[in-house]
Amino acid sequence: MKETAMLSNIDPAAGLLDGKIIGVAGFGHLGSSVVSALLTRGFPRERLMISCGGSAKTLSRIREAGLEGRLAETPELLRRADVAVLAARPQQLTRFRGMKTGRDTFILSFMAGVSLETLRGLFSAPLYRVMCSGPETITEGCGVGVSFPAEAVSRAVLEAVGLKLFELSCESELDSFTVGICIPPILLNTGIEAEEKNSAMLKMARRYPVYRELSPWID
Repeated sequence: MKETAMLSNIDPAAGLLDGKIIGVAGFGHLGSSVVSALLTRGFPRERLMISCGGSAKTLSRIREAGLEGRLAETPELLRRADVAVLAARPQQLTRFRGMKTGRDTFILSFMAGVSLETLRGLFSAPLYRVMCSGPETITEGCGVGVSFPAEAVSRAVLEAVGLKLFELSCESELDSFTVGICIPPILLNTGIEAEEKNSAMLKMARRYPVYRELSPWID
């Protein structure tokens, strides 16, 4: 079957997180930005759980955010959270090996390049790959994101973080999206004329249709 991009704005999934616990495994730049955005947008602090590797820098960041009381070990987080967000680095994936999830836990993986097939080898739970623009765009309220599959709960979490959401038709489009959200800093640091940039974007859109609607955000 020919794969084609179906990138479009999708409707909010309001109310789906009512009473739910969101656990964020990993509190680096991405994980801390996700947690900060959730709190800023009104998600209850008492329904957050955080786990981390325990480095002095990360623990200091958690104390500064007043989140010491929300810390948990990762196995406990995976058992108790209704939605477990994997925000650790991809190379840390093996740390989750052997950990059990709760009966109704959803797992959202922000781990770039880690396929659903690989995740299924570790977890017996509903799995969703998500990707978003950089932590600074989340903080500034101009972030974009995608989920595959685009299930209602995964969309609700990304919307709760304040991301503008798009829909993908296949998992492989995540790679194109990931490249696209890295383009702005490249353009900012490269002396490229507008005509040349536009020509390049048109060529990319022909090969990767995801860029047709992502291009305005890149600009």
